[in-house]
Amino acid sequence: MESNNIYHGQAAFEPGLDVKPHTYAAKPFDEEYDGEIKVTHCGVCGSDLHTSSGGWGSVKQYPLVVGHEIIGHVVRVGSKVDATKYAIGTRVGIGAQCGGCLDRHQCNRHREQLCSNGIISTYNGSPSQIEEILAFAVEKNVRSIVEVLPKAEAATALQKAHNGQARFRILTTCIISKFSSMASNDVYHGQAAFEPGLNVQPHTYDAKPFDEEYDVEIKVTHCGICGSDLHTITGGWGEVKYPLVVGHEIIGHVVRIGSKVDATKYAIGTRVGVGAQCGSCLNCKQCHRHREQLCDDCIFTYESELPDGYITQGGYADYYRCHANFVVPIPEALESEIAAPMMCAGVTTYAPLKTHGAGPGVKVGVLGIGGLGHLGIQWAVALGAEVTAISSSNRKEKLCKEQLGAHHFLNYKDAEAAAAARHEFDILLCTSYGNDTDWGALFDLVATEGKFILVGLPEKDMTFKAGKVVTRQIAFVGSLIGSPSQIEEMLAFAVEKNVRTIVQVMPMAEATAALHKVRNGEALFRIVLAN
Repeated sequence: MESNNIYHGQAAFEPGLDVKPHTYAAKPFDEEYDGEIKVTHCGVCGSDLHTSSGGWGSVKQYPLVVGHEIIGHVVRVGSKVDATKYAIGTRVGIGAQCGGCLDRHQCNRHREQLCSNGIISTYNGSPSQIEEILAFAVEKNVRSIVEVLPKAEAATALQKAHNGQARFRILTTCIISKFSSMASNDVYHGQAAFEPGLNVQPHTYDAKPFDEEYDVEIKVTHCGICGSDLHTITGGWGEVKYPLVVGHEIIGHVVRIGSKVDATKYAIGTRVGVGAQCGSCLNCKQCHRHREQLCDDCIFTYESELPDGYITQGGYADYYRCHANFVVPIPEALESEIAAPMMCAGVTTYAPLKTHGAGPGVKVGVLGIGGLGHLGIQWAVALGAEVTAISSSNRKEKLCKEQLGAHHFLNYKDAEAAAAARHEFDILLCTSYGNDTDWGALFDLVATEGKFILVGLPEKDMTFKAGKVVTRQIAFVGSLIGSPSQIEEMLAFAVEKNVRTIVQVMPMAEATAALHKVRNGEALFRIVLAN
């Protein structure tokens, strides 16, 4: 699978020796025969000057990144590449040729540079000749005399070479403080908020350091928009460290794993998801009983500060990486856009219903028919409960009964209907609220010794009379997302019972428009962003 489809180089934009930073799309990766390299060094050849200046004729296309004396480390190989010779992390090189037909006379006699279909920039030597000269250089102590300059000074290096100021050869180098043997991409591209509000914009940022033992890196294909994203970037839940990339309903494919990660469960290319949590201590009572979300050292998928000071960034991006414990495989039967909202909205509603006994003979009310509520209704029905969808208007009654499977519908703003439903529900799952919510009126809907489960986090303080809860021994229950094991269980249950998210898909680049649609109530249940 892809490790990075966006490259960053020093390109000529017109004839001459001036090059400047350029971001461009990589060539499509041949899943069978290609190798991808993290470049550490590249020599400056006279061919580079002749080409970028137009001295050898018209350049096919500007901008153009030159350089064909490449050294680096393998970060990715195709399925039919010799995995021993080209093991991840192996230091390798590429010369002036990157392709040939591999099937005709010249290629068969290992003179690929003479192939009529050769993909080259000059007539050099074949790969076998390059391997031969490298061994010969070691044997006879032949060494290049070079001057090393940073890649960012490529224009200066070209000018020095052109002016005869280079002693034999100049190398440009990417300085890497610590080489990662499986590095796929340490620079991410996302949609970030730079100030309170719903407007996000393209942002390039450093990925968190990759844990070489336990991390998994994911190429993001989809990310759902959760209400938490809006509460966070608007500052509704408190001060935010901007710029911030949100998004914690992440689906994508594994592109890199640490040495101690289960290589079968998380094989390269496996479709996986990450929810609202990306880390915990993994050693406390809560972690040991598979309730990692309750760990005192819980790390959230975005806006949590790591011990090194890094602020986690979310899934409105091209990549995401975190500890393997918080990455779950996605069943083949669930489309990515359907699975994405389940990573947060799904488990946030499934976990408390399952934990607190929703099932046959239990009356469940689900308050709020939005991104969370429409899944809550489906879970409760699938668990066998008698389910009532509860809203502040009758607008969604038909949809709740016909599409979501609710047995009953209650407009709790209708005084007569609310009175008839007094003390009705063994479980009332509250997924939605307003700043003026009458909490006492909602408690009146709960059966004596029933459970009121709150899964949302209001921006304002909640105010209600304790007597509403105490005198009928109502259990007021908070529930926070769900653990990785609960997410896996939920996904399997969704496949078994045909529970599906109702979504609209929008391009990741339109994240701002999507956020505004959610805020304005124009989204039917959930919007999912797609790369």
